[in-house]
Amino acid sequence: VVGSSTVKVSAALCLTSGGSFSSTSGAGRDQKVGALKLIKAKQVSISCKAAYTENGAAESVKCGGSRVDAATGAVTLSAGGGMSVKAKGVNLEARSRLVVIAGGCMITLTPSSVTVKAAKIDLTGAKGLNQIMHKGN
Repeated sequence: VVGSSTVKVSAALCLTSGGSFSSTSGAGRDQKVGALKLIKAKQVSISCKAAYTENGAAESVKCGGSRVDAATGAVTLSAGGGMSVKAKGVNLEARSRLVVIAGGCMITLTPSSVTVKAAKIDLTGAKGLNQIMHKGN
């Protein structure tokens, strides 16, 4: 796709390939799937030159090899029902900030800090910590 890419599917989106699956957008990419998004391929590559947004009720990806999602701008992946990733290794890379949100908990990583916001933090099994700082609400 030379410009922006928008995909809207009201039910299920199933992409199956005996080999590789690749999708490239010259600008932004926005994908909304009302139910399940299923990808099965040996290699999966999705890239765009701007922001990449993917929303769905649930997502399942099975790759025999590797999966790469890349964007020059922000990347947002969300699934209302669930998202499952099974792989030998998973790498998430962000140049300035990576945020993981689960309910009322949030972990934010930047090049200079790690911030954890949660009602309770359990450090069971931690062998040693150099510094513990707790700021009350």
